[in-house]
Amino acid sequence: MRVGMRAGMRRSMGRRTGRLGGMPVPAVVALVVAAALGPAPVRAGASVPVPAAAASGPSLMVTPATDLDPAGAVIRVTGTGYDSAKALFGSHRGIYVAFGALTLGPDGRPTDPSWYTDASGYQAAVYVHRRPPGSVDSPTQKTMEVDPSNPDGATNGRFDFELTRADGSPITARWTAGDRTYDCTDPATRCYVLSFAAKGDTDRSQDVFIPVRFTGGPGPGPDPDPAATVTQTVTATVLGGALTLTATGDGVTLPPVGLRDVDQTTSAPLGDLIVGDYRETSPGWTLTGQVTDFRHGEDRIVADNLGWTPAARAAPSSLVAAGGDDVVAGPPAPPGQGLGSPRVLCGAPAGRGNGSWVCSALLTLGVPGSTRPGTYVATLTLTLA
Repeated sequence: MRVGMRAGMRRSMGRRTGRLGGMPVPAVVALVVAAALGPAPVRAGASVPVPAAAASGPSLMVTPATDLDPAGAVIRVTGTGYDSAKALFGSHRGIYVAFGALTLGPDGRPTDPSWYTDASGYQAAVYVHRRPPGSVDSPTQKTMEVDPSNPDGATNGRFDFELTRADGSPITARWTAGDRTYDCTDPATRCYVLSFAAKGDTDRSQDVFIPVRFTGGPGPGPDPDPAATVTQTVTATVLGGALTLTATGDGVTLPPVGLRDVDQTTSAPLGDLIVGDYRETSPGWTLTGQVTDFRHGEDRIVADNLGWTPAARAAPSSLVAAGGDDVVAGPPAPPGQGLGSPRVLCGAPAGRGNGSWVCSALLTLGVPGSTRPGTYVATLTLTLA
């Protein structure tokens, strides 16, 4: 593809792009070069609520939560901020406070979907709810207090008791339920004191999980704190494209030069040429330039008198690229040994040069002292292949 650019056009500059797709056809940009001549850049610990609760939400303290005696431990549980008013199936629903082995997922929630509907695996499960004043507690049923200033129970409740097995005996590190045996000293087992809404209620606002550790057992296990670390796999697909060449200007006008009895030079920067190589095969590429003779009527300045000093750099980006400086500038070509034949402006070897790159040069035209005055024009053709 050839893009011609003419001097003197009275319009705003546009961007013109040559693309090299499946066919090995070079991208070409032609620039007009003119010269005028004339005269001169919370972890759970003992007695610490976990997780931290909002002022109106539930909070559970377990004392102690570490170094429990595997043969039998007295565990005290104190809860505040629990819902004592919500009714379910015609009566206040209450909560369960239980002890057992759980597996928590990366989100801090039990992975077993039946954890709040099937208590058969828990060593202890105590129903805590609003009960009439004077009611007698038992190992499996405790009274939840209500705020004395609001006896109708419309505010959150509180409880404080020793958690035991159904027969009143202390909690142990090892127990059997059905055909399964649990052991909190097993490195693969994590044990918790937990609370959750009773009667199979799906409301999860009463869920609290406090990891506990027996002497000789594993650590407290995954922390249900929202700040716990989780990992996610992120996948991105990057699609390939073509080899492209874009010129940022329509031409170059060299400063006027005054004729004298010796040869003169005039210089100006060539507008940036942006090379984009988005091909999957990375075969490498080369950007070359060649100019025609400069002409003013019948008079001319020979093409080899236009020389350049090439430069190359990565295209500006606010992102961090993983690659290095894969593109290199071509060698300088001085006036007199210049662009009358193809010269390399920049290039990249095979396996390099993917991405967006900027190639530029300082053009220098040598003007022999015998040149006639006038405005001389030539066409510089840049070819990407």
